[in-house]
Amino acid sequence: GHANGAILGILCSAAIMIWVKSYTDIHILLYGAISLISCFVIGYLASLFIKGKSNTQGLTLFTKI
Repeated sequence: GHANGAILGILCSAAIMIWVKSYTDIHILLYGAISLISCFVIGYLASLFIKGKSNTQGLTLFTKI
């Protein structure tokens, strides 16, 4: 994943939550699960299809030594 996918996931998750709150009768305790799952799935799929810069150099202890 990269930043572009994460931002798109957050924005789409917020839109989904507004729609869920306005047009469904889902219990309030399910809002967290719906927002988390939608953010993760949309962000992951967006990261697969949208080009983004992903820098993975220097992320482990062995690359610092």
